[in-house]
Amino acid sequence: MEAKTIKDVDNGKLETLLEEFSKNQKKEVMNQIVPLLGTTRVLMQANFPPEFDRNQLKDAKQGQAIKLPKGVKPVPAILKSNEGGHFFGVYTGHGELPKENKFPFVLDMKFSDCCKLAQNAKLEGIVVNAFSHNVTFKKPAIDAFVKEFAQGKVPVVPGKEVKMTPEQFHDITRRSIELHLLPKILFEQKEKGFDSICEGGEGAICEIFSDPYKKVKGLESPYKSSDFSVMDLNITQDLGLIRIDLPQKNARPGHCKRVYITYSFSLDLIQYYTIHVPKPNEESMLGCVIEIEEGKTKHEILEPAPNESAEMQKVMELSEQIVKNRI
Repeated sequence: MEAKTIKDVDNGKLETLLEEFSKNQKKEVMNQIVPLLGTTRVLMQANFPPEFDRNQLKDAKQGQAIKLPKGVKPVPAILKSNEGGHFFGVYTGHGELPKENKFPFVLDMKFSDCCKLAQNAKLEGIVVNAFSHNVTFKKPAIDAFVKEFAQGKVPVVPGKEVKMTPEQFHDITRRSIELHLLPKILFEQKEKGFDSICEGGEGAICEIFSDPYKKVKGLESPYKSSDFSVMDLNITQDLGLIRIDLPQKNARPGHCKRVYITYSFSLDLIQYYTIHVPKPNEESMLGCVIEIEEGKTKHEILEPAPNESAEMQKVMELSEQIVKNRI
């Protein structure tokens, strides 16, 4: 059954790829982005049509999903590039929308429908997550996408075959699990998820990392339980902590070498911290994944990571401060 709203889809893997492409502009990354866009939903800002009487929506509340009166068609917002080109802006989640929202509507649409709109409006293309990843698809690509949508196909970058090597699959899958899937599970399950890792230890984490490989024919998971190390502690009467050391195999810059999970029993609050594999001659960074809305997470880099011996103390301090602020 097709998802009816963006809350029903997980754009975490897509956002990981968009972030990677925004940094390296690699064609093979784009070849993974496009099929995901072709099957997902996105958000688009919009305005009232000129003839619309706003009093018809006087009882609507901010952030509430509404059904527009029959015949009312919102006018999608248009972004203007520095060169004067006009584009539709689409966003993979509410956290990607501009903080200062100047438009009264946020449309929840299939990306394929956005492409048709852009084509009909004779725009120069579509920009995905303009205020973060800023990935642009210009008119030739949009025209090719619309043609393939009409034939029931998942679009590809024109003239290029979509392929993923085992190494690319390992890379993208690991990033997606570390920064999206694992924290999403914890934010959703809270104490249950925290306890399942405490009780299941390395085996439970290995199962999470290995699960995506069950859907890929001919490619086995490279992970074993012995590749992981899980340690759980009760820091205070209210705060529990889990340290997870992740496999060194297939670890690349930007991957996590460790994650720390804390749980406040009184607040039913999960916090998720990341220690990243650095690039050569660069220092490792401390980050966190936050839940910006139900089912939607965002990864942020906080500061240079302390020495490994001081990591846990730093995470404890950050966690305890957030707990104090919530009380």
